[in-house]
Amino acid sequence: MENRNAISPELASGPRRRIGWLVSAIIAGILMLLLLIRQADQINDVEYQGRPLTRLLDDLVYPVGSTNHNLAAAAVTELGAKCLPVVVEVLREGTPLYVEYYLRWQTKLPATSRTWINRRFEPYRYQQRQQGALIAIGLLGTNAAPIAADLGELFKRGDYPRRVQIATAMPKVGAAIIPCIRPFLNDPDLRTRGLAAFVFHQLGPVGAVAAGDLISGLSGADTNHRRLIVQTLGRMGSSVVPQVTNLFMHPDPVHRSVGLQAMDGLLPRALDATPIVLGMLEDTDLEVRLRAALLVANWWPMPVSDWREKMAALPPEHRTRLRLAASIEALEERGPRLREVLREGLRASAPLRFQAATRLVEYGEANLKLLACLDGLASDGELQVFERSQADAMRRTVRQRMLIADPAETDSDPGTAGVGQSPPSTGRPSPDKLP
Repeated sequence: MENRNAISPELASGPRRRIGWLVSAIIAGILMLLLLIRQADQINDVEYQGRPLTRLLDDLVYPVGSTNHNLAAAAVTELGAKCLPVVVEVLREGTPLYVEYYLRWQTKLPATSRTWINRRFEPYRYQQRQQGALIAIGLLGTNAAPIAADLGELFKRGDYPRRVQIATAMPKVGAAIIPCIRPFLNDPDLRTRGLAAFVFHQLGPVGAVAAGDLISGLSGADTNHRRLIVQTLGRMGSSVVPQVTNLFMHPDPVHRSVGLQAMDGLLPRALDATPIVLGMLEDTDLEVRLRAALLVANWWPMPVSDWREKMAALPPEHRTRLRLAASIEALEERGPRLREVLREGLRASAPLRFQAATRLVEYGEANLKLLACLDGLASDGELQVFERSQADAMRRTVRQRMLIADPAETDSDPGTAGVGQSPPSTGRPSPDKLP
């Protein structure tokens, strides 16, 4: 029997639709009221050619070379230090909470209300203004040094997304930012610690004064942060060689490994540490031993005999000859052990295994163990595509060497390419020469 009291869906949807529109209208009204109130709270602005700087900062987000960007950039450059109070106020103000709510929920409003608000109040400009203020700091460069402390405070108080934005501008200020960001190199939050390390990476040699703090940030670091520390130390330059060398004596093999990786980017002065690095070929940790061998191989790609010839061509009292004499002696003495460690590296993790195999191929080695290693690397998913391709090419090279070599000689001494055989030219030392 039909229920005569039941309300049809069409009739029921009408009140619901009206209630929805009413709620949307109320929300729109509140937002518009807040935006109107906001209009009365203006930043203490400066003008350039009759336009407020805050509006010009909005235009800095336009593509470089566009009319809007060029005019805004000219304003910032000409106003110079007069810009700084406005830039700080804009960054400190941020995007008002109610504007963020509006941008998040605007799709719930009627299209006509949304269009009117966007056209009348331009809420998107708050976000553009933030980006423009950061671009302005980059345009001013070290002339923005007076606001370094303000940037440090904004970094300290901001949430992580906010800190990411501030960190991108901090290196532009130069050395003045160092005391403001230095304490964060050991922040309990690893992400914040990474942002601080990023700032010093961008600063380069000027940030070398904080090398000790950067190194102490290794405590509790993950793989990505250790990699960032390695890269940052390399960017700091040869003045940090003593701090990096101290890592070689750290009881933790992870710290010793980081020290060896960092040294690879600290040439030429780091060559003086060759005897110390060669001593680490006896480290108890395989990765440390292997990184030491790879480091020396990277530093000294020519045979020792070639280095002796180069030194002999210099005057007896030449500074370079005297400085590198001990290193060359150590290379000649420890060369065989270096090759042994590289062979040990054929059972290390894939990236290190790839580097060890590459060096051994360059040294002219050809044997079944090396070939088996390259077979695995050619299809190893841990390597990048170009590395797998390179491993495949080296595999073909080793096979060719083994075909032309004396099989008996190759089997009896897996570390050689065969008596009387010369490996194909690779731009690296021949197999009978030390690295």
